[in-house]
Amino acid sequence: MARTIKKPTTTTGATEGAANPQNEPIGGDASALPDALVLIAPYAYFDEDDVAHGWAAGDHVTDATEIALLVKAGARFKTP
Repeated sequence: MARTIKKPTTTTGATEGAANPQNEPIGGDASALPDALVLIAPYAYFDEDDVAHGWAAGDHVTDATEIALLVKAGARFKTP
């Protein structure tokens, strides 16, 4: 059975306190980002070209660009 992903009609932003469940401050400095993270909830978005990007709960992410994107967007994660 195929699943359809519907694009939201409005953007409300990240859920407050969703990312970084340890509530450690993460600033704009890339050195403050973790080297790896594990998503504790699925996260998906549509880019400016309407292409869907997504990660499942339990995905282990080590790519620095993806980590920065997920942290900034408010994805829920833990550090391994």
